Amino acid sequence: MNNTYRLGVDFGGTKLHARAVLDDGRIVNIRLASKGGLAERGVKETVASIRALVSHVQRRLGKKMLMDAIVIGLAGLDGKKVTDEVEARLLKEKWGSVLSGRQRFLINDVMLGYFAGIEGKEGIAIVCGPGTNAFGSDKSGCEAWASGRGPVSSDEGSGYWIGREGLRSAVRAEDGRGMKTTLLSASLRAFQVKNMSEVSLCLVGRRG
Repeated sequence: MNNTYRLGVDFGGTKLHARAVLDDGRIVNIRLASKGGLAERGVKETVASIRALVSHVQRRLGKKMLMDAIVIGLAGLDGKKVTDEVEARLLKEKWGSVLSGRQRFLINDVMLGYFAGIEGKEGIAIVCGPGTNAFGSDKSGCEAWASGRGPVSSDEGSGYWIGREGLRSAVRAEDGRGMKTTLLSASLRAFQVKNMSEVSLCLVGRRG
């Protein structure tokens, strides 16, 4: 039996998850906190974090274990331009040796759920965390994407979107434009302030 393993990496905005599947069927999981996704961290820092996570896995498994394949699902990998930038950085960081699998794949993180959940058949996969992204395909192979364009223009239903809409409801309740809501008192308690104007200052780091 060969001492090899296949590695999957899920790089999201709140966590990094690596899963190694060994030839004998054993599974090794490593989870680390994330300081943001590709949009927040940039290409250089993101690739450095991927390299550190993979190195962590290799140390855990030992030098005798060789990586046979790797799939990296990266949140924010939307479009050819940014994909090319990340791949170029991976090559500069010795993608072929540090990430030494014979098969290497770099995809958007929603594709991890799509292929893992329905094995590439017709269906829809949705990622909903700090941001949102959705991908689907029908029997004919026609594909469609939705959302996944960041908190300003999309990401409906994400953690960021829910928090923002909650704060907006609290502001409208306070100034009389909206219905009364417990979100107002909850927001003031959470930020330990007396009004929503102070909440706004907290959010931009200007209070105190």
